[in-house]
Amino acid sequence: MNFRVMRAKKNGRDVLLWDTQIVRISDEALSSVVEIMKWVSEAHSLAEEWFFGLIEGDLVRRFQ
Repeated sequence: MNFRVMRAKKNGRDVLLWDTQIVRISDEALSSVVEIMKWVSEAHSLAEEWFFGLIEGDLVRRFQ
């Protein structure tokens, strides 16, 4: 998993830019659409779990 977190301005307001990437490293390619969609779904769930785990508390309240 790769993260980039940046602070920026949008319309004069502070914003948090968060880039999360899940990278599959394997010698074998996924061979079917079903396998690809399963992997994408699992990767999305993992990214979502990490994101909300990392921002819980003061940070999530600040940007709600």
